[in-house]
Amino acid sequence: MKNKLLIMVMLLGLLCTACSSGTVSNEPRYTLPDNRVSLDTTSKKTDNDANVAVPADAPVQPSENTEEWKTPQQAEENNTLSQKGAYILDRVAAQQICEKYTAVAAQAAVIRDGEVVGSYNFGLADAAKNTAVETDTKFRVASLTKLVTAIVCMQLVDQGKLKLDEDISTYYGFTVRSPYFADVPITLRMIMTHTASLADGVVFNNALNNSQIPVKTVLLDRSSFSSAKPGTVHNYSNIDYAVVGSICETVCGKNFDTLAKELLFEPLGLGCSYHAAGVADASKIALLYDGDATVVNEAKATFSSVVGQTMYITQGNLIASATDYAQILCLLLNGGLTSDGIRLLSEESAKTVSSVLYEDSAYKVGFGCFIQDNVITGKTVFTHTGSAYGMYSAYAADLSGKDGVVVLTTGASGTKDAPTEIYNVDLEMIRLLWPTD
Repeated sequence: MKNKLLIMVMLLGLLCTACSSGTVSNEPRYTLPDNRVSLDTTSKKTDNDANVAVPADAPVQPSENTEEWKTPQQAEENNTLSQKGAYILDRVAAQQICEKYTAVAAQAAVIRDGEVVGSYNFGLADAAKNTAVETDTKFRVASLTKLVTAIVCMQLVDQGKLKLDEDISTYYGFTVRSPYFADVPITLRMIMTHTASLADGVVFNNALNNSQIPVKTVLLDRSSFSSAKPGTVHNYSNIDYAVVGSICETVCGKNFDTLAKELLFEPLGLGCSYHAAGVADASKIALLYDGDATVVNEAKATFSSVVGQTMYITQGNLIASATDYAQILCLLLNGGLTSDGIRLLSEESAKTVSSVLYEDSAYKVGFGCFIQDNVITGKTVFTHTGSAYGMYSAYAADLSGKDGVVVLTTGASGTKDAPTEIYNVDLEMIRLLWPTD
């Protein structure tokens, strides 16, 4: 009898253990190789990595795989990035944020006093190949693209080829009007502040499905206009920045990627592109992992063969690294000057981009950015987020202090912080990395 009771107790204990093990799951959303590189890639540290000792009170979140994944290696501090000394990152805390939001990859760059002082890389650019993210790994940055499109547009304004308050019909050679307000001209200023009354819908969804719809067709069809009077209501729209790119192409006779390279990327020494085929080394482009663990092929987006008619590129298809993007932010923070003192943008235009150009009860809007005072305590920053197929990105930059942070992630949770409307994974990284004295 005692033996039977003992057996029953043992069986009951095993059953309870099995049940409890099934009630909570901390499994990542992706099946990564057991020999994957750690989120902390200090063993492949580049000149752009800076690290400090692990704080004694910073516990590392447990993981199901290798010890290397659990415990990041401590590396020596590297101060080669800047004469001011590289910004210091609490790498363990950054790793915990990555794991908290199940990021497959993350990349960040820090700006201090108008200069990039730190670049940090975590996780896998290609999970199947166990390829680590490195400083020159590039990501599709999604809607962070809009700021860069606005900068190129403002370079053309500086050249006198475009005017912010000109009727855009002048550039196209046909009349562009809302069907509800036929007497109200639509301007670049309206389009770049999302107040032109253009709205995403069926037409733009077709473009997202890789059916290139000519911009001229969209504007003449007029079905993408809302009933709001142009210039009066902010309505965030991807189509707006497709139109911006189209106008720039039309007045210059070149596709936008060529324009951006000539006016911005090459003078800054950046290997960015608005489409994958324009990146010199395609192997440096990170894969994007969406919520279903599928991989996005970045090569699908192409420019229209007809200049001025591309629909799906200039609003969200820029491919860049976090450091690349930070260098572009530095151009704004330094009043349009490169680090070598070359002027690529007038001081007035650089300031205009990140100024409040439209304001309502909910938003303060610049060109390709929003101005907020709830991201970093005591700071007013210009910022934007991006999302596309598992990419969650954000930047924040302070014009007065010339500081900023860029964060790019893929495969992470897309939950948002309600007050700031910034993805939590990006917001926590931005706040962790923000330069302080």
